[in-house]
Amino acid sequence: PNPNPHSAHSARPLGSNVGPPLRTMPPVWWILFPPSRAVLQGLMWSGYRDMAQEFAAHPDTYGNPMHGKKSLKERDMTEPNVLIGMFERSTRTNWRRFYYVGIAITTAASAVIVHFYTTAVRSPDLQEALMHEVRWLGSFLGL
Repeated sequence: PNPNPHSAHSARPLGSNVGPPLRTMPPVWWILFPPSRAVLQGLMWSGYRDMAQEFAAHPDTYGNPMHGKKSLKERDMTEPNVLIGMFERSTRTNWRRFYYVGIAITTAASAVIVHFYTTAVRSPDLQEALMHEVRWLGSFLGL
């Protein structure tokens, strides 16, 4: 049994209380192509915001780590909120682009396959070559 039932993780695995929602999960390609400094600062501030909310929601579990510090309501969060907004918009835009590019590639590949198939149906030589490849694949797979 875990003596501390609350935990925080950067990717919100099962059982954690704090972590980014899936819609703002940093994309893996940011490792190679990082976003702007302001977007990364927004990522940092969103983590601080999420932890402060978790501490405020469960003071008995964590003790009072904010003792002597200003709460989020007392603190001027104007600039951090702007940076958090930039981070969240950037992640949503990146995931949306990734999704649309995947659809575009799948659609283009499907169009090429349909074109070659319809061309093979109209050309006896191409149809025979295609069937030869299918038979070879079937024998290779033991079908």
